Amino acid sequence: MSLEDALKQLLAIVVDFGLESVRNVVDALFDVVSYLVDAAIDLLDTPIHIPVLSDILKEFEIPEFSLLDIACWIAAVPTNLLYKVIHGATPFPDDEYTRFLITTTDYATLSAAFQASTPRPLHAGPPPARRPMMARETARPPMAGSVASGGVIAMPPDVRRAVLAVCLAAAGACSIVSAVVSGYEAAAPSADNPLAAPSAVLGILGGLLPAVAGVLVPHEPVDNVPVKYLSYVSTAIRVYLLAAFSGVAARFWLSDTSFKQPIRIGSYTARDYRSLGAIVDAVLVAPALFVSIWHFVELAQKPAAIPRSLAIVYEVSNLTSYISRVSYAVAVNTQGLPKLAAAAVVGIANLCCGGLLIGEAVASVNWRFHDEG
Repeated sequence: MSLEDALKQLLAIVVDFGLESVRNVVDALFDVVSYLVDAAIDLLDTPIHIPVLSDILKEFEIPEFSLLDIACWIAAVPTNLLYKVIHGATPFPDDEYTRFLITTTDYATLSAAFQASTPRPLHAGPPPARRPMMARETARPPMAGSVASGGVIAMPPDVRRAVLAVCLAAAGACSIVSAVVSGYEAAAPSADNPLAAPSAVLGILGGLLPAVAGVLVPHEPVDNVPVKYLSYVSTAIRVYLLAAFSGVAARFWLSDTSFKQPIRIGSYTARDYRSLGAIVDAVLVAPALFVSIWHFVELAQKPAAIPRSLAIVYEVSNLTSYISRVSYAVAVNTQGLPKLAAAAVVGIANLCCGGLLIGEAVASVNWRFHDEG
């Protein structure tokens, strides 16, 4: 064997060993991440017993509820009321599409249902006329041809529109409530405070719901594939941090959430897992901001249309959320007047973000898809 061939073979062995080692490390890391997230979800989904109130509710056969239940109610109630006021109908009537959304357990099936095209039947006549924003209408029956051959369901435009509006409005409701909850939580002196868990749950829902809407019902998404996946990865890491490293979640798997020796990161000092998680979350604003700027550049080159306007409003709401995340990191890692000022900015930024998301949800009601004519 020549020296060149020997070096090539040695390089191949080293590369194979390195890839195998990286795969083992990544597998172990995902196992740890899965455990921490499961532990956090179990904690947030644990029923809460409130003296007297829980006993009264039990008499009416209302079971004890968890923090996750409360957060979902906070998102669901105003979202349904707003949708009914604008659309004149419930967002998810009792039909085959709603039952499909409830019973689907894997992402591949759900994604296929939203990606399937539902062309308008030739006998259906002209496309529906545009209606005023506040006009009321009765719920329409499922559009003909909505179930594709082979039993694979295809979501009609009304359902896709409802999913988009509900996800955005629910995220907006979470963000508005978080303006108060997270603002006061950021001003708390330590992670051991009663608002830590509600703040984390609202942050998780507020971060996940717009991402779900963007994946299932994309409205002028990022065209560049690597940038798009960068957005997915940064969102996933942020949700993990919120779930696993909030003060309450960390206490579930650690006896003490405070560090024996504070960790110095630049001009900030992390004294517990809440502080450290907030700093890392602020660092993750950098790739998210890059994605938003890239998306703005792409949108500037496209003609004016409702999807483009929705995407612009969504990215502006992202900018306000970035301000909130950075301000939260400042608030939990400082003391005195800077802490109070940063906590106030957290509340104001979350309030703006929620208002923009709800405005986007309202505007999405009149969006007509390509398969509607």
